[in-house]
This record gives sequence, structure tokens and C-alpha cells, in this order.
Amino acid sequence: MILRHPLSILIANIYLTGRSGTEIVTRELAFALMRAGHRPIVYAPELGPIAQEIRARGIPVTDDISTIAAEVDIIHGNHTQVTAIAAARFPNAPIVYFTHDFVAWPSAPP
Repeated sequence: MILRHPLSILIANIYLTGRSGTEIVTRELAFALMRAGHRPIVYAPELGPIAQEIRARGIPVTDDISTIAAEVDIIHGNHTQVTAIAAARFPNAPIVYFTHDFVAWPSAPP
């Protein structure tokens, strides 16, 4: 696989409705990737204030993965279910999966 720069990186998170844990990680990662010259795209089935903050910086955020028309170079997954959905939508993209919690079911390793 030949990677091009900048990379289109899909960040998959179960929700962006609160202000804790993976919501903050998702926001800060998207901001850092954009500063580094990449093209982050954020997918979460449930959106809220964090999604608005990310969009305000010009980063696409969606709750419907089928609306993402861009090719994705890498999937950054924070939760099993949404990472699997992203993998099904972009089967050729490699996945980097982060387990943030071994207790909560959405974070159980695949």
C-alpha cells in the first residue's frame, strides 16, 4: 500500500454527546491531525456539542457513515461497534484500534 500525504483519517467514536474520555480524545486527535496537514473525518452515530466544536474547525463530522464520499487511508477506531461499521464501509483501509476501557462493553477489544 502506498500512502500519500496528506492522509485522510477516519476517526470512529461511539458518540460525541458528552465531555469525557473518548469524546475529548476524538476532538483533540482531529485537531492535531489537521494541524499536521492531514484530513481528519469524524464518524459517530450520536452527535452533540463536541461534534459542533470539531465542525467549527472545518473538520467533517457525520452520524451517517454512508455520506462519506472521500477515500479513507486509515481508520482510527475508539469503540468496537463503530470501528466494525467503518471497516465494512472502507474495507481496504487499515485500522488502528485503541482500547480505552476494558470494562465498558463498547470498548471491549475486537
